[in-house]
Amino acid sequence: NSEIEIIKNRSLAQEVVEAIGPATIYPELDGKEKGIIASFFSGSKEQPSPLEKTLLKLQKNLDVQGIKKSNIIQISFNHTSPKMAAAVVDMLARRYLDKHAKVYKTDSQRNAGVYLIEPTLIPLKPLRPRVFLNLILGFVLGAFGGVGLALFLNYMDDSLETVEDVEAALDVPVLASVSLDKK
Repeated sequence: NSEIEIIKNRSLAQEVVEAIGPATIYPELDGKEKGIIASFFSGSKEQPSPLEKTLLKLQKNLDVQGIKKSNIIQISFNHTSPKMAAAVVDMLARRYLDKHAKVYKTDSQRNAGVYLIEPTLIPLKPLRPRVFLNLILGFVLGAFGGVGLALFLNYMDDSLETVEDVEAALDVPVLASVSLDKK
């Protein structure tokens, strides 16, 4: 869908980053020097600007999908802060609507059938990580893995433990055995 590609477009993302501010969206990408040692290992290559880093990270965490059998577009953005994610999606949708209105502006229709259906909502609980689900899966998989490993090691154990095991394996009688002194 061409509208989805317009929303994913770099220029629209850049408008959003410039409006909100790169340091506001991703404070960790502020572009400050890390120190002498870090600059030594990074070489003399010119590092991308904070704006470029923010744009790349924003586009990586942005998901735009068309809802099947409809003309509805769903925009989602993954961020550590739900409020920031909502602000970015809201700004992106508004900038898209403004751009769409400029491109398709006619006398009879202002937005040519494009509307903001639902405002951006901040989730009540984080989507990721799902701690409880991860704990349950870790426990179940660990238990199955431990039992499976124990059964496998028992199956692969070919040690000879009794006199009868030695006689059966070697087809020779045992002349002597050393018993274990349990003191």
